[in-house]
Amino acid sequence: MELPRGRFHRLIKNTLPGQLLEELSTGRFTGYCTLALGNGSAVLVLEDGRVILAECSGRKGHEVLEALQGDGTMEVSAELHTLTPMQMNLARDFNKSCSLEALERSEKRPSARMQAGKTSPAWGNAIPAHSRSDEIDSLMDRMGEMDMEKMVSSFRGSCRDLLQKIHLDHLIQDSEG
Repeated sequence: MELPRGRFHRLIKNTLPGQLLEELSTGRFTGYCTLALGNGSAVLVLEDGRVILAECSGRKGHEVLEALQGDGTMEVSAELHTLTPMQMNLARDFNKSCSLEALERSEKRPSARMQAGKTSPAWGNAIPAHSRSDEIDSLMDRMGEMDMEKMVSSFRGSCRDLLQKIHLDHLIQDSEG
């Protein structure tokens, strides 16, 4: 799924998908939620607490929500990012194949909100909760190994190019010598 970056909102560890979505629904969350599912991940886009886009391992739309419900005992970790109304429009436009809204209109399906404790097909590749925390630790280690000097240099080069394109290159100060 292609999404705008958004603004980091918060990280939630070891929760049940139904409980998470109930909390996001109650709080009328608008943005996207990346779920760590052991050896995979899922992305849900919510508007005013209602899931409007969903994707996970090739699955899209309602199929993702049904798979996440599983037997009600699978824990997930979630990273939440808020999106502005303009970013929400971009998310919808670039990810129409993941939409739950189109399916609801064409098939007259019920609301995309999940209820805790509801049963459906089990998540095919779920693994124990302790492995999910290992995955998060692994991701954090990889972030620590990134070459920050290279990233800073690349960022500065991009900024310099941008300033030149908008004819503000007189603001560039070279620190040579």
